[in-house]
Amino acid sequence: MWTKRTVLNSGTVAMTSGVNQYARSWKVEMTDPVTGSTVDAQYVVEQMAEPIG
Repeated sequence: MWTKRTVLNSGTVAMTSGVNQYARSWKVEMTDPVTGSTVDAQYVVEQMAEPIG
């Protein structure tokens, strides 16, 4: 029986050589080599409008 858990990803994430970690979008995936189960996270940066005032 599985229970839901929370994973907090904080700090520096090790990158493969040549990966632009400051790109507009980013995705990471982890795979359990025993079960083959995967989990992924991703984001896309959208620039906000200039502040008023």
